[in-house]
Amino acid sequence: MATSTGLATFYGGAPDGLDPYAPSFGTSDGSCGYGLLDKTVWPYWSVGALSRNNSFYKNGPIRGCGYCFEIQCLTNNGKYAGRCSADPNSRQVTIQITDDCPGCEADHIDLQALTFDKSVASRASVSQVQIRGKDSSWTNLNNIWGAVWELGWTPKQPLDVHIIQDDGQEVTAYGIIGKGGLTGKFPTGLQFKIGTNTTAPAVNPPKKDFGRCQSGWMLAGDASHPEGFCQQTCGRCAC
Repeated sequence: MATSTGLATFYGGAPDGLDPYAPSFGTSDGSCGYGLLDKTVWPYWSVGALSRNNSFYKNGPIRGCGYCFEIQCLTNNGKYAGRCSADPNSRQVTIQITDDCPGCEADHIDLQALTFDKSVASRASVSQVQIRGKDSSWTNLNNIWGAVWELGWTPKQPLDVHIIQDDGQEVTAYGIIGKGGLTGKFPTGLQFKIGTNTTAPAVNPPKKDFGRCQSGWMLAGDASHPEGFCQQTCGRCAC
């Protein structure tokens, strides 16, 4: 069996502004003409889009449509090191081609978001988003779906934004939104760590401000803090 290496990306997820559990692109109206796919029957949305420069697309009688490929995530020390699943048996997935990818290079395949997640490293997801105005305290936003969070009112600007992942990592962007009515992207220079978070997040600013005193990692502590983190700040210190 011939094998080749290349790049895999995904479509239909948060970067596209889409819910990965809803049909899109190759699961709804892909170029292969399969139409709307039911994710409860084969191929269970394990599908991908093939580059128009790929040899199977260029030389095959049906431009690769219906072809099945085994995609395996490779562990290496390069740019994408640490992206594969820690379980060697969970690094491969079989997909069916249902669409083409006009912007992909010959060695590039675009997978449905849920399928892509099957073979890459377990990634934490955002569990809470909070916003704070100039004259207000931290307020939780409501998660409508996917990466969409909203609030029914707008605090006084400038606004601070606090994002919490379900693995305990937290980032805070201060004064990121300067005035009302602004839309679009707001660069923060902040980023979560990729891969499993094996160390406790920084405890500054005080986690009490964010209602994190009862978080699992705060209570568990580590080898240096067996009693837990922020005992005095959270009112648990017996000293």
